[in-house]
Amino acid sequence: MSKIVWDDRFSVGNDKIDDQHKSLVNLINQLNEIEEKGGQLSTVFAKLDHYVHSHFTYEEVLLERVSYEDFENHKTEHKSFENWLHSVKVVYSSAGPNAHYIVATVNCYLKDWLITHIMKSDMAFKGVI
Repeated sequence: MSKIVWDDRFSVGNDKIDDQHKSLVNLINQLNEIEEKGGQLSTVFAKLDHYVHSHFTYEEVLLERVSYEDFENHKTEHKSFENWLHSVKVVYSSAGPNAHYIVATVNCYLKDWLITHIMKSDMAFKGVI
């Protein structure tokens, strides 16, 4: 798989959020390497847990502060991601560390998240925060 390179078209115009999104791009690239060469998905899950907690919290505080009109829907999307992450971690832990088929599933979901959430939902608040 080809490496994703950060591009200014991913930018929402907030340096901290952009940096957090860059960390997600880096995680996707790490998953590409794990998919190609093997490795442990547990380290990626730990980083995703941190990403979810820090990024979603920060973004939601900013959106609530500016009374963002689509705040509740945005927050629901975040909750959906959290639920997905919890579910996939349960499957991974029950399947064992050699469950490499899960890597492709996680990678696909994160790439879809990059396109559908960041490039659409997050871009909707560009210039608001």
